[in-house]
Amino acid sequence: MSRLVNCMEEVVIVSKGKEDIGKLVALGEGGKLDSSVILTEVMGNFVGTAATYAAISTTYTSPSNNDLVIVFADENYSNVSTVYIYSSSSSAWVLSGKFSGSASSDGTVWYSGSGTPSSDTGNDGDYYLDTADCDVYKKTSGSWAVICNIKGETGAAGTAGETGATGAQGEKGDTGSNGASGNLAPDWAADTAYLLNQLCMYNGVLYRCTTAHTSGTSFDSGYFSSIAGPYNYNDFRNVVSTVTGNTAATITATYCPYTQASISLTLSMSTTGANALDNGTVAASTWYYTYVIYNPTTNTVACLASNSSTTPTLPSGYTYYCRVGAILTNSSSYLYRIIQKGRDAGYIVDGTILTGLRQMATGVTGSVSTPTWVAVSVSGFVPPTASTIDILIPNIASTSQTMVAPNANYGAWNSVTNPPPISIGDSATATQLGGWGRIILESTNIYWANNASATGYGIFCKGYTDNL
Repeated sequence: MSRLVNCMEEVVIVSKGKEDIGKLVALGEGGKLDSSVILTEVMGNFVGTAATYAAISTTYTSPSNNDLVIVFADENYSNVSTVYIYSSSSSAWVLSGKFSGSASSDGTVWYSGSGTPSSDTGNDGDYYLDTADCDVYKKTSGSWAVICNIKGETGAAGTAGETGATGAQGEKGDTGSNGASGNLAPDWAADTAYLLNQLCMYNGVLYRCTTAHTSGTSFDSGYFSSIAGPYNYNDFRNVVSTVTGNTAATITATYCPYTQASISLTLSMSTTGANALDNGTVAASTWYYTYVIYNPTTNTVACLASNSSTTPTLPSGYTYYCRVGAILTNSSSYLYRIIQKGRDAGYIVDGTILTGLRQMATGVTGSVSTPTWVAVSVSGFVPPTASTIDILIPNIASTSQTMVAPNANYGAWNSVTNPPPISIGDSATATQLGGWGRIILESTNIYWANNASATGYGIFCKGYTDNL
């Protein structure tokens, strides 16, 4: 709160109340205004020696709009009892209010501040200017009341200030939206050499070159095959699928035809959607097939697991897919550790889920000499898409024999005219070293016979080939 002026000691001339511009004119000797003092700068460029309402209203008839002047009512300027406030509006002086003071008192006191004055501010007869909205208050009988407002019209725009100093660097902005989708391959071009299986775009359709040639002046569909569905596995390079945890796997490739770049994807079996299951929840003792999928609208590559080997349920926006492998859950719905490089897959003995290779059959069975073959199902060991199975036979005791075949039409273990594909043993007393072999699957079974009686002796699945 600031004291603006004591009207018993000073004459105050104020112009443009909004800007609070004022000029103080000192009283002359004996408390009288010296007539030689020239009152100036009343914003309407008033110049004169009188400060009465009559003088202003008759002499200065054209003040600037919203000028304001405070004058003494006493023409002699010695007995100050009343002060008038006049403001110009529509180029005419209008009485805005009057303030009374007492010559025997300390005089009227002006206060100013932002907002309504508090009740304990000032005394009766004092005035208060609210600098927030330019209301003028007078205190009467202990209460403040608005008597006028001295806010003028908005002034003309000022001149532009000087350019300020460069501000500090702002915070990093939000990530922008995805850009427009790019083509899967370059657009077809005339007079260009195209190699076998090279891709190109023509009229928004993706094509693969089926015959190497140099293009002419127009597109010749006889040299190309359109690709309307999924890519072939052959279009990828160096695909590796690895089970890394009970519900997780990774898929990498040095080249993906969807983006024509390398990929590194992570699969979670704990949820559904892109980079997860295509639907439902993970089931026990179930084969799942892994896919690389593509959303052409967002140019996004992801992976997917599905219990369908041909038609996965694709997430919204994904229209292209290619199967790249297979994975298997155990009885606890955890994934067996399997690594698949290209089409070749093998079990990983990790010491937790697998403490050893998976045994397919054990014990004395069939006849290795007659022969009599016994069927062993491969369904729980290789996916239905497998084309081969890798069988391991451990070391065998002396005078024992084991043999394995894709069907039951093979001869005895020691046949020289129709030997089984995998056979180990001898009639001698020496221990025979074990080994492994690959069998092309002809059905969901393989066949074996064994006369080794050692506890736990049998055949094991080492891996398989996935027919991608």
